[in-house]
Amino acid sequence: MTKQIRAIAAMLAGMIAVVILSSSLYIAAEADHDCRGEDCVICAQIAARENTLRELACAVIAAAAVAGLTYAFVDSVSYGTRPYTGNTLVSLKVKLSN
Repeated sequence: MTKQIRAIAAMLAGMIAVVILSSSLYIAAEADHDCRGEDCVICAQIAARENTLRELACAVIAAAAVAGLTYAFVDSVSYGTRPYTGNTLVSLKVKLSN
């Protein structure tokens, strides 16, 4: 099951990378186009691709925040279940000589 999830995650990351790259390249290539006014198809496509990039950025930020909060919560919950590893004379390697 984990290999399947990894494959799906890799495909999803690849598709997101393709969308980001193609949108950025299209915006860069058509930045200096000959605009025809309000009904310009290229301007509409540029606006749609900018909106897509903006939404992807928000999604990535939200996912990073959720992952960070989840890690912090799990770490704080598991802190109480960790075994006590107090210092002993043996762990400190203290020589007991008279």
